[in-house]
Amino acid sequence: DQTPTQGASGTRVDVPVGTMDQSLIIVAYLVTVIALIVGFIFLRGGLTGGKSSDQSEQKQRPRVNPDRKQRKERGKKKKKRGLNRIRQQATEEEDEEEDAEAVRNREERRREQREAKRQQREAMRKMEEDKAAAKRKKADKYAAKLEARREKREAERLAAEKEAAEKKKKQKEEEDQLYEDWKGEIELEEEGTEVLDAAATEALLTKFVEYVKKYKVVVLDDLATEFEMRTKDVVDRIETMEKDGTLTGIMDETGGKFIYITEDEMKQVAAFIKKKGRVSVDDIVAQSNKLIDLSGMS
Repeated sequence: DQTPTQGASGTRVDVPVGTMDQSLIIVAYLVTVIALIVGFIFLRGGLTGGKSSDQSEQKQRPRVNPDRKQRKERGKKKKKRGLNRIRQQATEEEDEEEDAEAVRNREERRREQREAKRQQREAMRKMEEDKAAAKRKKADKYAAKLEARREKREAERLAAEKEAAEKKKKQKEEEDQLYEDWKGEIELEEEGTEVLDAAATEALLTKFVEYVKKYKVVVLDDLATEFEMRTKDVVDRIETMEKDGTLTGIMDETGGKFIYITEDEMKQVAAFIKKKGRVSVDDIVAQSNKLIDLSGMS
């Protein structure tokens, strides 16, 4: 498309439409640039006025060397940084000291706790040892007591056996002696002397003792006649039996009698003699009805 345009000489010129659009764009661009330039000039004029006022104020102020001021500010900053470093270092040292103190305190508490546990274990161990020692002591004491009892029973048993053996030996010796005595005292008219064995001797002794105990008060001559013995031998026999405890009683050689007295009756006779003082056999015989049971006499 073309648009007719009149030239400077009046001649009609046909201008293309695209060419007109480009011209308008260029014109608009130029207008915008001019507006920017004008605005810049105005803006610069305002800034120049401000600078003039600032320069007048600066002229009124005393002039300061900018290097000296910078050095002073740098010195202040350096000093401030130094103080900050000192404060920081002091703070760090304090923190380190506090940390070291805290570590020492923790170590001290741990040592105290370990020591307390050790003392507790030691106390428990000592308590257990004391308990075990007391238990052993009690057991040893009980064992010693049992051993003492056993030894006492053993000693008593041995003493009893020894006493029984001695008694048996003594009894055997007495029986042998009695056998020897009786063997020579029994006389037979036609057959001469008869040798008795131990059983016969024992039976004869038993009969002799039973006779005395039965009649309580026996005449020595009658007793000798009964057992075909001499009166002197009867007296010797009764004295021997009194020594070994077979018979107990009182011998009245003046009256020719023997009074058999039991142990209980002997105690009563002893009490009577102790009460009356010195007494004779006649006094005892006189009190025999009260002191001695004579119911067996015939």
